Amino acid sequence: MIQGVQRRVRRVGAALLLAACTIPDQGESATAPDSDDTLESVSGPDSSSESSFVTITDGTPPTTGDTTGVEPTTDDTSGTTTDETTDGTETSDTTGGASDTSGNTTESPNACKKKIDILFAVDNNGHMTTAHYNFGQMLPHFIDRVETEFADWDYHMMVVKGDEVWGNEYCEERCELVGNCDGAIEDYPCDHEPDACDMTLGAGVTISAGSAASNTLCPIEGGKRYIQTGQTDLEETLDCTRMVGFSGGLERRQVQSVLDAVSPELNAPGACNDGFLREDAYLIVFMMMVQNDHFTMGTSQEWAETLLATKGGKFDKVFLVGLFEDHYKGGDCGSSSYSNDDVYDWVDEIYHSYGGTYCEDYIPHMDEALNYVLDDCEAS
Repeated sequence: MIQGVQRRVRRVGAALLLAACTIPDQGESATAPDSDDTLESVSGPDSSSESSFVTITDGTPPTTGDTTGVEPTTDDTSGTTTDETTDGTETSDTTGGASDTSGNTTESPNACKKKIDILFAVDNNGHMTTAHYNFGQMLPHFIDRVETEFADWDYHMMVVKGDEVWGNEYCEERCELVGNCDGAIEDYPCDHEPDACDMTLGAGVTISAGSAASNTLCPIEGGKRYIQTGQTDLEETLDCTRMVGFSGGLERRQVQSVLDAVSPELNAPGACNDGFLREDAYLIVFMMMVQNDHFTMGTSQEWAETLLATKGGKFDKVFLVGLFEDHYKGGDCGSSSYSNDDVYDWVDEIYHSYGGTYCEDYIPHMDEALNYVLDDCEAS
């Protein structure tokens, strides 16, 4: 038990090696109905691709050996270790941190920087009505905590959906012919010309088009595809971006959207999510999904390794909440008869996490994630 957050045993231990995954490029269908039984149409990644590995750490820098050839001496009363160098000078290090020549103590590299990146992964499947409602019910509570307990933090918030399909095919055709969706979706944004990032898996959502979508460009300030500290009308803006609608394509890849969203490629300067993920920030992933993710390549362990690798293997900087259906397990949330054990296993692979159903009250699970961050920051 650490600061009130239960640490459950994970299959990914502190010595696990992380393998960075290659993002497959797959097409999506904008009009195909949702399906759970088209696995044979998907090909796996090239098995010859190279992998890089990162060792999971708790954020503590490694201890280096003494290279001067002189045994250090320790002053028991002060806790100071003194090393004599080859030129006869002495250097010291105290247990309170490194000191410079003026006697000032420098900040530990593991000190909390009060930065947090929050990623909401929202499935845009037509069966997500309950999940979208529960997200909306959680939103005022979440915003209140951010604006009070995280008032002096530097935060990023971003929403991603499960595919790269833009809009509604019928409406797009009607827009071309008559300039509107012909009454099917009254506020459909015929005047919006989607850019490359609007149609990129894992790119932050700024506008969604279709049934139950925002159908308007969300007022995100700062020129990014994510919300930053100081955003005007924070609740209204996040409420807009979370409305991803029900126009999802056939081959939705919700797990892949998370992995892509925090990938170095999409966070590089000039890329869709430029600067969203920061090395010295905590990362909370809050994911809602119906049915299962049949189209993200790899295993649950590989997904966990890839996610943790984006934080340099520092598992104490990541908290994952995964809310799925449990009909397959005999529960009453959802209706799919296909196994979704792999997404539950993915959550269980992450040391700090919660796996439950999208039919639950979301507030306790968001609170658990936020409380962990606050407690870990205070303890660091």
